Amino acid sequence: MKLKTSIFLILLLTVSIFANYTLRTGDVLGLWVFGYPEYSNQKIIVGPDGIITVPPIGRLNAYGKTIENLEKEIKEKISTYIKSPNVTLGVINYAPFEVQVIGNVKKSGIIQLPKPTLTLTKIISLSGGFAEPWKSSYAIVKYPNGKEEKVDITNLFKGLLLKDDPIVPENSTIVIPFEFNTNITIYTDFGIKTIQYFEGITLKDIISSSNINPENFESSIIILRNDTVLNYTFEDLKKNQNISLQKGDTVIFNKLEKYVYVFGLNKGGKVIFEKNEPFTIKTLMAKLGVEPKYITYTVYDKENGKIDNVDENSKLKVGEIVEFESIENYVYVSSNNGGGKILFDVKENFDLNTLLGKMGIDKADYKIEVFNPNSGMTFEATDNTNFIKGMIVKLIPVEKFV
Repeated sequence: MKLKTSIFLILLLTVSIFANYTLRTGDVLGLWVFGYPEYSNQKIIVGPDGIITVPPIGRLNAYGKTIENLEKEIKEKISTYIKSPNVTLGVINYAPFEVQVIGNVKKSGIIQLPKPTLTLTKIISLSGGFAEPWKSSYAIVKYPNGKEEKVDITNLFKGLLLKDDPIVPENSTIVIPFEFNTNITIYTDFGIKTIQYFEGITLKDIISSSNINPENFESSIIILRNDTVLNYTFEDLKKNQNISLQKGDTVIFNKLEKYVYVFGLNKGGKVIFEKNEPFTIKTLMAKLGVEPKYITYTVYDKENGKIDNVDENSKLKVGEIVEFESIENYVYVSSNNGGGKILFDVKENFDLNTLLGKMGIDKADYKIEVFNPNSGMTFEATDNTNFIKGMIVKLIPVEKFV
């Protein structure tokens, strides 16, 4: 009863808060196949390529599908192995929802939301509130579809509700310009600094006067000019040292943060490296506490996809995605004496005799059939049968009589 109640609550949450939600990279799914615990799994992660793995079916594309459609697809495919399966699929954890907030807030940059949409007021609150109250009178909301909306925010300084508090979806950008300012405002994670404007002041001037070391910051430099966002990099300064500033400009330097996103091994999310840590696969595995000889890994770039020729000493790049997969051998056993997923150590022989030894049974007592999900073929096992990962072994008792 408790299991069914828990499943019901998960599904109710999914339907009520995220109606019509489509699955994304990083979502963690729960699959319940009633009566078949060996096929149930509450830690299915939608990988960087949008794929999930569902034994004994194999790999399925989940990205962009609704829970209802994916559940129906799994039920249809698993019916090859189970007669009239009772299947339930739900979202256990959602991948982060993010917006970018730039300007007059205490925490400028990427902000994670608890759900796909949130009001402007709540997003400003998640950003730590205003860095300098009464220095802004409006916000610009730039929506993912390209539309922009100008919102009067002066009521927030009076402790009142906004007359218009728009619902902001993920992947939007919110710009809150500094106003009523004739100087240059420097914004970093270490605080806010004001430099007096003078004719001809350049971006290089303020970097020099503020002792900003490019090695400690992201390559991107944001200049907020009224409600316009200008993007530069430290590389741009090498090519053009005369990037001029204007009265009232706000220059934002974001602290350099080395991180990658990890999927697989029941581990997921953003992994941050310390400044002096080697930014490599080898260090990542050590941080996660995984044994290199028991896993494989694939590295993805968000824009270009899979990266080839990667080894544990390859240097990672900020924001890359690393997908781990266990090197484990296993079969699914169906037997009146128990069964489920039987794991083999990588050092063990992956064959029938080892399986029988692990289960403590005598081959003479059973007729043994093996189903290969890759070929769709079933065959009778012999002493020389070697397994392939994911095979289904059916132990049928042999009747003995005199």
